[in-house]
Amino acid sequence: MSFFKANDMRGVFGKDFDLDTVWRVGRWLPSVLGVKRVLVGRDARLTSEAVRDALCRGLAESGCAVDDMGLATTPMVYFFTAQMGYEASVQITASHNPPDCNGMKVSVAGAVPVGYDTGLGELEARVRSGELPDDGGGSRGRSPSSEVRQVAYRDAFVAWLRERKGDLSGLRFAVDCSDGMAGLVIRDVLGDAPLYLNETPDGNFPHHAPNPLEVENCEQLMAAVKAGGLDLGVIFDGDGDRVMFVDETGAFVQPDFLIPVIARPFLRREPGATVIYDIRMSRGAIETLEEDGAKTGMWKDVEGGPCVREDADARVGRGVRRRTGGALLLPRFLLLRLGRTCGAHRAGGGGGGEAARRDVQPDDAADHALRELGRDEFRGAGEGRGDGRSGTHGAGGVRRAVGGV
Repeated sequence: MSFFKANDMRGVFGKDFDLDTVWRVGRWLPSVLGVKRVLVGRDARLTSEAVRDALCRGLAESGCAVDDMGLATTPMVYFFTAQMGYEASVQITASHNPPDCNGMKVSVAGAVPVGYDTGLGELEARVRSGELPDDGGGSRGRSPSSEVRQVAYRDAFVAWLRERKGDLSGLRFAVDCSDGMAGLVIRDVLGDAPLYLNETPDGNFPHHAPNPLEVENCEQLMAAVKAGGLDLGVIFDGDGDRVMFVDETGAFVQPDFLIPVIARPFLRREPGATVIYDIRMSRGAIETLEEDGAKTGMWKDVEGGPCVREDADARVGRGVRRRTGGALLLPRFLLLRLGRTCGAHRAGGGGGGEAARRDVQPDDAADHALRELGRDEFRGAGEGRGDGRSGTHGAGGVRRAVGGV
């Protein structure tokens, strides 16, 4: 199986790729993307530090200026790629995959993701050729032609989120960080009131696999919600860019039930906007979106990859795009992760409209769009408890679930 996927690079370390592969990716990436300044972050997987070293050496040998932000959630890397005007970024992570996996997510200016059709395919061909770019970097072992600079962005990210956090007083909930990267920032954002589970990042993922889409990985959270009589539970994946919920009974909330809740404020701003979904979307959620005035359509890939950026935009025009795994691809393709607004049960926000247009300069894109997250348009999203339950595909359950918005 190829290490180079449709939307990222990912595989079993030592089987699908090794450090030489990573070094060659670093040597070729600047010339393939036409960039000279790259931000690098990493998760806490056991191999991530070694992958970081090999990648940064390859980038530096190519003459690229490299800023290493160290341990980071994937949303942190996206945020600062746009906010600080980087030409490209690489997050070293295998996201929700097992501990023996690792990989890299690549973005360009404005945090626009790079997929197989927009760079990873060419990168694979270059890496597999065995050749090196003619950039003066020479072969492995030569002194890098540029330095790797350490940058500290975590505190700025936490401060940005804290400024925009809604009023969560009176809400009793648990947060399961899945031994992943959400634990790097979550307590400093939400405070000590929530019950935290598996908060310390640990690349062994000792408590459960870091994939909240698999209901069995939510069992610890479900038990905590029921035992404590809590209002809800929140669970993140390994790199903090995917979030799921359980309700006050401890039942898993079907992810697509959240899409009408999140889409509603976008549709108020942009009546008739299009929501693209994949085959996993339930009919009830689709009908609820349509009742709220959205145009809807199925598409083959709603991961944020190139087929959405090019083909889908041409087909349906500007609109709100969603992914069952817990993310929205907003108009003009600025990806805003639900992990950035982990308190969205009662307050949080949404971004979109003018803020995410391509004509916003890259160094302003995140500030423009993410500032929108401070609005109170999700306030009350969970005030009236819904009766929708996992496995309820009818429209009625979804309508009840979003009725408080």
